[in-house]
Amino acid sequence: SFNNFAINGSGSSTNHTSISGPSGNYNLVENNTFIGGYIGLVANGPTTDSASGNIIRNNIIQDFRWYGLYANYNNGVTIEGNDLSRSSRSTISNVYGMYLSAMSNGAISENRIHDMFNQDPTSTGYFYGFYISQLTGNSNRNLIANNLIYNINNNGNIFVFYSNGSMTSTDIVHNTVVINDPNSTSSSSCRALYFNTTIDNSSISNNVFYINRGGSGNKYMAYINGTFSSTSKLNNNAYYSTPSNLS
Repeated sequence: SFNNFAINGSGSSTNHTSISGPSGNYNLVENNTFIGGYIGLVANGPTTDSASGNIIRNNIIQDFRWYGLYANYNNGVTIEGNDLSRSSRSTISNVYGMYLSAMSNGAISENRIHDMFNQDPTSTGYFYGFYISQLTGNSNRNLIANNLIYNINNNGNIFVFYSNGSMTSTDIVHNTVVINDPNSTSSSSCRALYFNTTIDNSSISNNVFYINRGGSGNKYMAYINGTFSSTSKLNNNAYYSTPSNLS
């Protein structure tokens, strides 16, 4: 277990905290504070045999440069109740709240991703809330649920849920997305859902999406540029926007 630590990497550090390799199984990372670094927290398994049973819970991850949480090759990972923000980061770049790749049977719930561009709201850096790739479900489905994304004010592209690799047996449900930046002058795109891949036996349901962003850039609630199988569902979501705010 790794509990109740405070790790300060400073606002310019390029270090990160990592649990990885064949010994990185059944770890509990809980109630810690990670500040700064290029990546806030890494949880990677080996490519030949995914890490199993890791729990990352109730941590504060803040002021990282690029990735808040980077998790690759995990089976049965739980990522729950974490708070990710970048409100005091002076060096602004593209940013990924969570990067989740090659994951099976995972549970990603009750996390908050917010305040990513406070020090430079005119930044043209990209925002990815959840970047997901190669998600598969075996005996249990992947679950991404009850997460909250808000205070993402910038002039760059916004992709809240971005899938760029196949997604199978995954449920994205009961999440809340609030993009409320009416004073933005951005000419960049804003997309709550962006799927550039094959979606199979998956459900995107019962989420709340709110977009109120100024500027001339395109705004989409759901942008699907891939294959959406007949066994997948996109339904029962609540979409809110100002009357002329969507493309």
